[in-house]
Amino acid sequence: MVEVIFWVRDKYAHDDPVLDAQTYKRGDVICSLPDGAIWGTKDKCQPEWRIVRLPDAAIPLVEILEAQEYETEPENPKSTLKLRAAHLDLDHPMWKWIAYLDDNSEEAQSVIVLNHPAQAIQATIRMKPAAVV
Repeated sequence: MVEVIFWVRDKYAHDDPVLDAQTYKRGDVICSLPDGAIWGTKDKCQPEWRIVRLPDAAIPLVEILEAQEYETEPENPKSTLKLRAAHLDLDHPMWKWIAYLDDNSEEAQSVIVLNHPAQAIQATIRMKPAAVV
């Protein structure tokens, strides 16, 4: 299994599109660690993010979620490349049952095990619109 930490709220909303593209958004994976990782108290106690344990079959999906948007036209570089190229669609019905996402109580500040198959998780991954500027 793999554990991922992801944002449940937008970190910031900047008026500047360059700065806005470089901040985490709702559903963005911050990082992943192997199953049984020791997360710090500050990791577990943030109302802005949650930690979820996913099945091993989801590891390739986590790699997609951790990837930054990359430059597709090196001769015409974009200043608004996203911090993450894809995110988890937390409005997808699969995530809706997890009241844990919106729960700021102390009980919610732990690692939750998600026993959905990788295909169900994959169905909630959305690619972000490509940078245009």
